[in-house]
Amino acid sequence: MLTRARRTRRLAAPLFAFLFAGLVAAGNTAAQASRVLVWSTGDAAESTYYVGAYLQDSGLFGKVTAKETGTETFTLAELLQYDMVLYYSNTNGNPVGNGDVLADYADTGRRLVVCVFSWANQGGNTLAGRLINEDICPFKAAGSSRYTTVTIASLDDTSFFNDVATITGFYHDAVALVPGAVQHGSWSDGEPIVAQKGNVVAVNLYPGDDLGNHSGDFRRLFANALASAAPATPVRGGPVPDQATATEATLPSLPATPAPGIRFVTIAGVPVPVMPAMATTSTGTLQLRPAQAVELRRL
Repeated sequence: MLTRARRTRRLAAPLFAFLFAGLVAAGNTAAQASRVLVWSTGDAAESTYYVGAYLQDSGLFGKVTAKETGTETFTLAELLQYDMVLYYSNTNGNPVGNGDVLADYADTGRRLVVCVFSWANQGGNTLAGRLINEDICPFKAAGSSRYTTVTIASLDDTSFFNDVATITGFYHDAVALVPGAVQHGSWSDGEPIVAQKGNVVAVNLYPGDDLGNHSGDFRRLFANALASAAPATPVRGGPVPDQATATEATLPSLPATPAPGIRFVTIAGVPVPVMPAMATTSTGTLQLRPAQAVELRRL
């Protein structure tokens, strides 16, 4: 069942690594505890739900929520309930509003995946706003939609193509890379398959399969785009809305100086060690940014 994931307790990634090094694998293991939003605009609700269902069935994520909007948009506060967002469009939408709020979300360093028809150059279904204007998205429109059958011409050994052997696709866009974006794979007509710029990934394929035009491992491609390990920094700098603070404390059961430069803070009543590289304010409080966060679940 697709549901909204419950909010869970978060610790900074450097702290988690220091306390539990070797206990949690990187990459997909972290993704398995993640809350994912599938957001479509102008698509049928049942089609959006279908995308969410196959992502949930992949076993790579904790909870997947699927929602369709028309010309309305999400607020940043609503998007921040999720660790990852997969966005795609079909017909109508809010190009500027959606592009602006998706850029704000990308600024936090969380994984954002953008898909067809975001670069269709067809009006209401084509993204605009900061995400496009500031080259945060790895692709920009370079023509219009390509309603032609394509297959994989080339791919690389990145995790985007884990368990992806063949794909026959149809709905994709004519796109170009923005500065700083890295292409991964090509379709048989020469168009890119995937591109990445920082924590933002673009997949040049429509994620739905309403008309049966796709076949092969396309579902796994979208799951991989979300689950692949994201870099620790966003595409561009920006304010992080949900910072948390913690006051300094001493852990009585351990030496006052366990290692040079390491001190302790108390987060939610739990003393934890802090590495020297962690940022502090002038008052000595620790700033935890979402881009450094790893989600912990109570079993």
